[in-house]
Amino acid sequence: MVKFKMKAVVLIILLFVTTVSFAQIFGNGNSGFVVLKDGNKLEGFVKKGVSTNGTISSIMYSNTADGKYKYYRLKKEVQEYSLNGKRYMKALIKKSPIGGKKERFCGVFYKGSVFTLLYHPDDDFPEENALDVSTMFYINKSNSKDFKLITRLNYSKIMKKLCGDNKAWNAKLDSDSDWLKYKNRIENIKFYEENSQI
Repeated sequence: MVKFKMKAVVLIILLFVTTVSFAQIFGNGNSGFVVLKDGNKLEGFVKKGVSTNGTISSIMYSNTADGKYKYYRLKKEVQEYSLNGKRYMKALIKKSPIGGKKERFCGVFYKGSVFTLLYHPDDDFPEENALDVSTMFYINKSNSKDFKLITRLNYSKIMKKLCGDNKAWNAKLDSDSDWLKYKNRIENIKFYEENSQI
């Protein structure tokens, strides 16, 4: 019975080591932050916690680089965090045309005064020169819970719905037919924000 328990403990340790490297456990994190579900923002040092099959399920935070790190479960405790200079946000999205919406962490491409633009959860910060090839984004206006999927095909239709309440934006669109383009998404968004009447 004792031998069986010892073997079980060893197996558990081995499983833990396969998901969390010693560098992650004992190494220092990078400067970053964690926003908890209650809105509390913890600024300090962040590093990857437990991951399974390449998917992170928890992160570790400390207020000092060499201090004691605390685990936070992404699914239950975290709303937003930064890791290795990249920012991630939890969003209620529909990942594909089939199925309903689920809360998933997506990389933040842009976050402004009105709009938030997130990468598709399958695109973990693609190279800049690959963004206009097949990249999909989720867009959100005024921190609503509704994130809409935008692609090259539906971009113009979605943006007209989201930005049609701005007179300056509409005037710009009427005066320049080539302005509202997928490749100009940040320019289109920033123009709305800079001339926002909200």
